[in-house]
Amino acid sequence: MHPAKTPVTSRGRAKHVIAVLVVPDSVALEVTVGHQVFGPRMSAIVELTRDAESAYEVVLCGEQPRQVLSSGVDFGELASLDTLLTAVLVPCVEDPPAERLLPLLAALRGAAGNGARMVSFCGGAFLARAGLLDGRRATTHRLFTEEFRREFPDVRLEPGCW
Repeated sequence: MHPAKTPVTSRGRAKHVIAVLVVPDSVALEVTVGHQVFGPRMSAIVELTRDAESAYEVVLCGEQPRQVLSSGVDFGELASLDTLLTAVLVPCVEDPPAERLLPLLAALRGAAGNGARMVSFCGGAFLARAGLLDGRRATTHRLFTEEFRREFPDVRLEPGCW
């Protein structure tokens, strides 16, 4: 499957595609925060004009074509992991230390290898499980600090954010 063409603005500039990852235990609030911050309405506010066109295309993607969260929230049809191209936002999950599926970890590694910008919220730092934080500074929720430090000794954990 080939990823879709990069969308463009009415001025012909390529939009930044931000893939918001949705997994079974994603925290719905944080999925929507990513969409709200980078979606068209907020971009117009930031540009201080109602007619401003967003420079971002926000796409919810996941391991399955549809993923009802453990909280019962259903975001509808999701794009495939092939969408992880230029920027990836990993929202917090209910169980950060949980094992993740190999295709998901491989997709994250592939996106990083292709130069995608990546960020995770709070306990969403399971980017470490994909080996993407080795040798880098990171933080996680204070409740997960000790477990994170034990499991990912190659990550320079910065405690105290929460």
